[in-house]
Amino acid sequence: MYLIKLRTRGDAVINALESMLAFFEWSMMSFAFLSISCIIGDFLYRLKRYLLLSPQKLSDYWEYTKDKFFSSACVSCSSAKVHYCRGPDSPKKFLCIFSAFSYDGRIGDYVWRYLAELDSSGLDIAYISASPLMNSDIERLSSFCRFVVEKPNQCQDFSSWRIGLELSNNAEGYISVLLTNDSVFGPFFDLCKIIDTMRERGAALWGLTESSELRQHLQSYFVWAERNVLDSSAWKDFWKDIRWKNSRRWICMKYEIGFSQAMANAGFQFYAWVSTEKVLRIPGILSGCPNIVLACALPLIEYFDFPFLKRSLFSKEFRSFLYLYSDPRMAKNYWSSLSKWRDSLMQVTDYPLELIETEVSRMPSGKFPDRDGCS
Repeated sequence: MYLIKLRTRGDAVINALESMLAFFEWSMMSFAFLSISCIIGDFLYRLKRYLLLSPQKLSDYWEYTKDKFFSSACVSCSSAKVHYCRGPDSPKKFLCIFSAFSYDGRIGDYVWRYLAELDSSGLDIAYISASPLMNSDIERLSSFCRFVVEKPNQCQDFSSWRIGLELSNNAEGYISVLLTNDSVFGPFFDLCKIIDTMRERGAALWGLTESSELRQHLQSYFVWAERNVLDSSAWKDFWKDIRWKNSRRWICMKYEIGFSQAMANAGFQFYAWVSTEKVLRIPGILSGCPNIVLACALPLIEYFDFPFLKRSLFSKEFRSFLYLYSDPRMAKNYWSSLSKWRDSLMQVTDYPLELIETEVSRMPSGKFPDRDGCS
């Protein structure tokens, strides 16, 4: 009788162990299935990004390879064509080096508006074009610019700024330099107010916005430097080493981010007129996008009287960018919200909106945001 009870209990233990083992096997299979599903999902997501970005990635890889094994030439004035050069006897204290590119060889009306605002704000202008200029535009530019220059369409803005600094002997005779370009519409508000505010704060190196992409840095479409920065060896060494490159992402990593890091390593703290910390407090931000001037374009104007809209907002590439870095619903909502840009600007500025509409119609990939978020 005792043996029968013992055998019965043993069978019960074995059955329990078998049940536990079966449950464990089922759990392991479920976990393995879930893991495989996650791996496949992650692979498909990365494959999607790779297929969309692979041409740029190949270009970046080639630039890195050339940079590692081949020495590309440094940017210099010898590659530029100087149409007009005025002497350094200007009564103005600030120099603006303006980098530009035209799709059809004609300077857009929105650029003339920006240049006029810079001129009236007390800045001498060095106009550096990465595309051929029309004779009529050269004549008009010469009436108020210190330099009018054509250069090869390589290395984007940084080669233009490098040439402008070389021609002006590192902005000799000026107390400050502004590096900017034609990638923005505006200004919608008085630039003097912004410049005076930042200079009163004692900021020696500043921009309008900063980005946290890869590393914290000033966004290069608008960068201001005071004389003590211009005279530093870090500044001179950085611009001395600018080379002819074509990869946009490579230039961003090596020069845009590299510039801020080089200045920070030299002891110069850089500031943004609208810091990332301030931006994160406002609604309407496109999460997942580290470029705040794109991620919250209209809220920047509404909450901070931001003076510009990036031209790239009105392009098919930006719409693709939205769907790449955000989920489809968020991307659709944000694209739709941008369709209110006319109403937003009309409420705060007298800037002629037809300048934006005309330029977008000239852009090869120009596209106005639509209210339904698709097209």
